Amino acid sequence: MNNWSLPGLEVGGAAAGPRPVAWDGHGHRLLSGARLGGAVPPQAHLTQWGPLPGYSLEQLALRAQHYALLGAGGAAFPVHRKLRAMMNRRVGTVVINGAEGETCSGKDQVLLRHVPQLVLDGAELVVRATGCRRIVLRLSPGPGDTGRQMEHAIAARNATRSRGERLNISLSVGPDSFVAGEASAVVNGLFTGNAVPTGLGVPPRQPRRRAYVYLSNVETYARLAVAARGIDPGSALISLSGATQPRVTERAPTLRFAELLPFAQPHDIVITGGWHGAWLRAARLLDTQLTPAAVAAHGGRWGAGAFVLVPSEQAVAALIAVSQFLAQESAGRCGPCRLGLPQLAGLAARGDLEGARALAAEIGDRGACGHPSATSSAVVSALECVYPQRLQRSVAA
Repeated sequence: MNNWSLPGLEVGGAAAGPRPVAWDGHGHRLLSGARLGGAVPPQAHLTQWGPLPGYSLEQLALRAQHYALLGAGGAAFPVHRKLRAMMNRRVGTVVINGAEGETCSGKDQVLLRHVPQLVLDGAELVVRATGCRRIVLRLSPGPGDTGRQMEHAIAARNATRSRGERLNISLSVGPDSFVAGEASAVVNGLFTGNAVPTGLGVPPRQPRRRAYVYLSNVETYARLAVAARGIDPGSALISLSGATQPRVTERAPTLRFAELLPFAQPHDIVITGGWHGAWLRAARLLDTQLTPAAVAAHGGRWGAGAFVLVPSEQAVAALIAVSQFLAQESAGRCGPCRLGLPQLAGLAARGDLEGARALAAEIGDRGACGHPSATSSAVVSALECVYPQRLQRSVAA
């Protein structure tokens, strides 16, 4: 596998690879009515999915709970719990988070370009249920012209509606950085102009007005729109890159990874769940079905559905590149980020598994957000995968 690269990351002086933002034409649920040529127009969308149902907040939460709908941004938080957290609270803004800071993920951009009305359906369901009057679509200045395409999609949606029924939706473009797409960073960026994460783990509020903000990512809104219509929203929406054609594909969850990565060799490595994910030898993953539970059962992580194939002979170079990237992409707000992550990248470059483990334990959850601890876990996982003999010696000791 000589023709390979890491999306958005330089490896050994080689140029960064392209992000997986192209759809391969396979659609199982969300993209089932889409076409490669562009976005599904509002009338065709309405013909396929039918009118948008009207639900109270509790009814919408029950739909999400019935289908065990989880957030698709990486944290997999239950959607019904997030909806119920807004009960008896004033919601000032509903945010569609399309700021994919993860350079190995492109699924949200694909959904916005091909099925924008389905995404807008999900956001409108939340707006109606909460009584909110304002939607903000947050994007990052990545590849493509997603912002202009969404402006056209919103205008086409509103063109057939009376003035009182039109969506009040605005677009906002944030910085193109890894941590800027994290939920609290998006909220901070929208209302303070400083897109850094806080990691508070509580429902965010707008400064000054103190109204609550409801935020989910693009894929989550699309799946909520399907679930609200009484249809199982389950599918595997996956971003693939590395030593394979960079692309986004949507398949049945019963499919296996071997069918998506036919040229992968058993000793190659698959980075599961994005740069904060777990590293596995391909032999452990190829016979695995495309579900978060199946991936987790083999020691992997689903995250935002991003999977990167790394040739075995390039494993060390990939380890160094990813660990350095994560150290450089921190918000720099605390000691674990400013000092710990560069030190961790140095240990990774030397292949020092024991040193990395000790530093990861020291970093723990001491960061101002989740980036330091998630990076520590990812780097340790990478070292254990790339240097299995050192892991065996560690276990024996």
